[in-house]
Amino acid sequence: MSFLRDRAEEFLDNARYSLGKGYYNLTLFNVEQFIQLYAKYLIYLKAGDFPKTHNILSLLERIEDLYEDKCNISVFRRDNKDFLYVIYFSYTQGRYFGTVFTRDDAERAVSLANKFRELGQCLTT
Repeated sequence: MSFLRDRAEEFLDNARYSLGKGYYNLTLFNVEQFIQLYAKYLIYLKAGDFPKTHNILSLLERIEDLYEDKCNISVFRRDNKDFLYVIYFSYTQGRYFGTVFTRDDAERAVSLANKFRELGQCLTT
């Protein structure tokens, strides 16, 4: 299932590219995809399967359960819950409902994705 991790990394690369081009809605969309796929990868490593949901907050809760809060995953989720909701809603809002995200939103999203990536690396070591 390393393809999930690899695909997630591609979305993170796309998020960084989109941020540099000023495509802020695409930045958040790509960050959402990164978090979703990377979370499913982490879940698969422990459970042998992953939930068929797009809700990144539910996926993070599942990671907490499986990894027993290793690497302070619960702190990450709790401290970033509000903005994780923004990222989660960007999956549809930025494409279908005219929501416009700002450079600050995009920069924060990429920063959060980088932190989640580091957290994932911690969980797998």
